[in-house]
Amino acid sequence: MRSDDQAVRFNAGLDLAKLGDLDGIPAVIEGLGHYSGVLRNFHAGKALIGLGEGAVPALSTALDSDNVRIRTAAANILHQIDGTRADELLSIALGTLDTDDWEATTDTYALLGRMGDKASASVPRLTATLQEHVELTDPQA
Repeated sequence: MRSDDQAVRFNAGLDLAKLGDLDGIPAVIEGLGHYSGVLRNFHAGKALIGLGEGAVPALSTALDSDNVRIRTAAANILHQIDGTRADELLSIALGTLDTDDWEATTDTYALLGRMGDKASASVPRLTATLQEHVELTDPQA
């Protein structure tokens, strides 16, 4: 967990999380900022969802991250663990639509879809987004 290599830390964190060890959470949360949606939403998401309530404090803290991908992925995962926080998470999702990060925006659309009727308050904002021309940045560029 002390490696300088983020991939090594992430994989070690995943292994710990799969064993139910909460010590792996910080490295997995760090991985939520990765440009790969598969890494964020499948590998990290699956590990954190598997930890359930044990991951909630770290995910709640991640909602305040400076990194929009970490915030959005944390909201997405939190919603899957605890669907009662929809109002709070909807606010984070809508804030993401004001960024130019296409990975975070894509994750936001997935979150809104998971929320179902709870996301109906987002319809005016989504309609406005569709009417705007926004250049999204490619995280790999």
